[in-house]
Amino acid sequence: HMSIMDAQGNVVAMTTSVNMIMGSRVAVPGRGYLLNDQLCDFDPVGVDAEGRTAINAAEGGKRERRTALGADRNTLGGKRPRSSMSPTLVVPEACAGLRDPTEQPSPACHDAPFRLLGTGAPGGSDIIGGVANVLRRIFGAGARGADLQQLTDAPRAIGKNSAGMGNAVVELALWEDEKTRGHLQHMGYQLTHTDVPPPYYVGETYSRVQSAMLTNVSQTGVPLEFVGAADSMRLPDCNALAPRARKGRREPRGVRLRGPGASQLRGAGPN
Repeated sequence: HMSIMDAQGNVVAMTTSVNMIMGSRVAVPGRGYLLNDQLCDFDPVGVDAEGRTAINAAEGGKRERRTALGADRNTLGGKRPRSSMSPTLVVPEACAGLRDPTEQPSPACHDAPFRLLGTGAPGGSDIIGGVANVLRRIFGAGARGADLQQLTDAPRAIGKNSAGMGNAVVELALWEDEKTRGHLQHMGYQLTHTDVPPPYYVGETYSRVQSAMLTNVSQTGVPLEFVGAADSMRLPDCNALAPRARKGRREPRGVRLRGPGASQLRGAGPN
């Protein structure tokens, strides 16, 4: 996943995937990139015990497959497999009327915790829970830019509802917090936990949330600050990089671009 913001306040939250390792294991000849195997996200059986079509069955009948080749050209498709990918853009209601995120805002907007947020994560079925954990902390704390890395690093609980994992798995730090663990169990969660602290290289990842935020740093609304957070605690290869003004262009007035480092960046990095 990449969350990217430029000095004019344009933002992209982009999650890409080939699904399993090496995807379909088929590369486009002469182009060097792999095709995904996302079709395996359809239910492989397609019907339940009573013979009814499963919600995630690979049923066709929607529309012609315009790009299909050979005999498949006459088949019907049009249904997307489910996915956990959750690239997200957040604009506080008070700032929703800004045509340019870097312009002078209304008093309500410059009092908001931030003007614009792009976030998302890789991590398979953990993505939704990981992104939700970070967003909940941002919204609950009225987070400012300086808090973004700390809220990204905070321990996570991920809903699972899968055999052998109870209905939620928590990071070791949450499991060892007896008060929090007790509250969750009182709410009905059957918790399992990861035996080791991050970083994680195999198995449970708790997703790897990357964010870029445009925030006010003074009561007048200027200067602005671009802040990024990378989930480098869970995967050290994640990184956040400060943008640089393009050659021949000046940075917008009243905008502060901070250098690389935790809670300092303006575009959050790769998987």
